[in-house]
Amino acid sequence: KPVIICVGTDLSIGDSLGPIVGTMLKDCGLNAFIYGKLSETITAKEIRAVKNFVEKCHPYSKTLVIDEIELFEFAPTQIVIRVVCSKGTYIRALARDIGLALESGGHLTALRRTRVGDATIEKCQSVDDVISFLDTVELPPVPDDYPNKK
Repeated sequence: KPVIICVGTDLSIGDSLGPIVGTMLKDCGLNAFIYGKLSETITAKEIRAVKNFVEKCHPYSKTLVIDEIELFEFAPTQIVIRVVCSKGTYIRALARDIGLALESGGHLTALRRTRVGDATIEKCQSVDDVISFLDTVELPPVPDDYPNKK
């Protein structure tokens, strides 16, 4: 069973959806260990203790963090979201799980990675720019003993 931790901050000022999401996941019958619900909130200050508890009680679980999910489009046959998450997060599995939560099928029709660490789309070169650059560079010859040389 997956382990889900929904972190809140201060419910009194209404700036956290974490415990609300945790409660909704529990109420929809998701087969998972869910920590952080409206009845037992977890604040950002408590996350280290909760993480240690989860690692002890669920030693084979993998820690993934989903910092943001932003809904761009919601139609009967498709949703478009933006996800900010930690490395190792399976977006295809997230799509499947969202489909299950909506009592529907869920799969990806497109995936666009816009950032990996500090590398962003804005900092990347286009394929045409790379090809143009390679046309200006004289590459050394491939050695005769190079494997699979054609």
